Amino acid sequence: DLSSKRILEKLSLSSMNLRYVVENGSGAEALVMLDSHGERRIISLGGHALFRGVIDEKKYSAICVADSFREVALDAFRKSAESLKVYVPGGCGLYFGADSVVEVACLSDFTILSEGEAENLQTRISEISSNIIITRGSAATIWIDRNKNSRSFEVEGIAEEILDTTGAGDAFAAGFIEKFTKCGDPVQSINYGHKNAAEAVSAIGPNLVEGRKDLR
Repeated sequence: DLSSKRILEKLSLSSMNLRYVVENGSGAEALVMLDSHGERRIISLGGHALFRGVIDEKKYSAICVADSFREVALDAFRKSAESLKVYVPGGCGLYFGADSVVEVACLSDFTILSEGEAENLQTRISEISSNIIITRGSAATIWIDRNKNSRSFEVEGIAEEILDTTGAGDAFAAGFIEKFTKCGDPVQSINYGHKNAAEAVSAIGPNLVEGRKDLR
């Protein structure tokens, strides 16, 4: 909740045409556990974590659907024909099942999966008609285009000591979207996503909150 508030405050200072909906309800309590290599496990306990509202039919440069109910995701993409549509199903998307992930992904321009999520989908990935990007930590990122051609991109700029991988996937997606809306080039956008992710794993704590802890 605090990170969301900070995002909205920062965006409000820009020249963007900012529209958003805030839903009332208690946020989920989350426990984040880190091992000595910065790898994390997150346990979320209850709360009002998923958006259930209605997406208005405005023109957006980009719309990203992440950890969403299937109906909300489909509604958002169907109303955003002229926008860049990016789908990040995450663990929540997989919880609702592969059928749901494939259906929503086929309405997107890009679907971003972690290596673990891609493994869970297994052969169902071949049913996704959009571009697919698979992030693999410090290993090369894979881009599978609409014609099923595959390219790999080495990850550069990762800190020698990874302190906290929490939010790395979100940071990659944010960087990718930011760059793609400016240049329209997936290659440049993937590399920029790597840069964002590298910054995220180099310090402990939420990426958007000032005063986060750096224990190096």
